[in-house]
Amino acid sequence: MSGTPIRVIVVDDEPVIRQFLQVALADMGAHVETFSTCADGLERCRLVDFDVAFVDKNLPDGTGLQICAALTGADCKVALITGYANLHSAVEAMRHGVADYFIKPLDLDDLEARFQRMTKQLHLERANRSLLANLVAKCRELERLAARDTVTGLFNHTHFQTQLRSEISKYAGPNGAHLGIALTEVNSGQFEDTQPNADGVLPHLIADAGFADAAERRRIHTLTGTIAIFTAHRRQTE
Repeated sequence: MSGTPIRVIVVDDEPVIRQFLQVALADMGAHVETFSTCADGLERCRLVDFDVAFVDKNLPDGTGLQICAALTGADCKVALITGYANLHSAVEAMRHGVADYFIKPLDLDDLEARFQRMTKQLHLERANRSLLANLVAKCRELERLAARDTVTGLFNHTHFQTQLRSEISKYAGPNGAHLGIALTEVNSGQFEDTQPNADGVLPHLIADAGFADAAERRRIHTLTGTIAIFTAHRRQTE
């Protein structure tokens, strides 16, 4: 957001405080909107994504903590303003995720230093999120490239072996159940044998291998070929 003015909302019932913050923050390059009631502030926050909020703790129609709660999880730094500082009030503000805590009367130099600190932290957090998102996207792309042949785009041998081990570990049944694996050739990109007697081939393969309960087969995965994983119990020999 380089070059874009910081959007600031000020909610305070004192006209002098609103005017002071509007002029001072505008001189620092911010775009400032001011409101005198909790209701108006909440309504504006629903419509606009602000970067920084200065909110009076005690408002005629509510409390500034309501606005803090409404901005929880938003990409916005909130500063609470109060004329009656005490430890309980400060702790309560921090529990609502407040980034800073101002005590009236406000000092211009102090305001500028703390405002710059909040905006710097905001920019840093956004840059970190962007960097993390880029890293995740690049990792996913590398995983995709590592799993497929660069010429044909088909899954490679390494991916086949990895997927096969994964399927075996998932479907190897307990209580003496055996794991059957069938490799078949299909023309479609993905096939799932979920219909009874879908192709007539697998049931015969399973039966010929001496397994019962053929309906227990799980699925068919298209890898370099197609792999069917199923669990079944070997028939008792007479």
